[in-house]
Amino acid sequence: AFSSSGLLFGQAAKKVIIEGETGSWCGYCPGGRTTTEQIEAQYANAIGIANHVGDSYEVPYTLDIDNNFNGGSYAYGYPGGMIDRKLFTGQTSVIQDISTWKSNTANELLATGPVNVTIQSTYNSSTRVVNVTVGANFVGSASGDMRISCVLTEDSVVDTNDPQHNYFCSGCG
Repeated sequence: AFSSSGLLFGQAAKKVIIEGETGSWCGYCPGGRTTTEQIEAQYANAIGIANHVGDSYEVPYTLDIDNNFNGGSYAYGYPGGMIDRKLFTGQTSVIQDISTWKSNTANELLATGPVNVTIQSTYNSSTRVVNVTVGANFVGSASGDMRISCVLTEDSVVDTNDPQHNYFCSGCG
């Protein structure tokens, strides 16, 4: 993802997506969310997304993401995550341990891109319809296969029938 602000010598400032593979059944996964929140607090252009697998928060495309990047059947382990869905030098999997998220996010934020992406959206709470307009302004030379993904996320969703397991403390959820 590229930021809609901050042109830098014919290049656009970059945003970095941190996709955490998680599940409410995973007692170590709150550590992944904590790590993501720390990175988001330090870097304004870092965006965290939680891909829930095997719980009530799972959405239809989540298993496709898990199968394509995690090998399916929880092959990597949880919490795992991707930084811009990129395979970094020295890694054998796009899914990486939370210990590498911060440094890989920082390194990705040093990069720039040839396109400045703008996003405008409206949401009608009565009809529950969202309209999104995405624009792309090329500010530098670019060639090859390029794609823009638009991801709709939600937060503050609670399912009391599917509580988060947490091995980090006794009695917290």
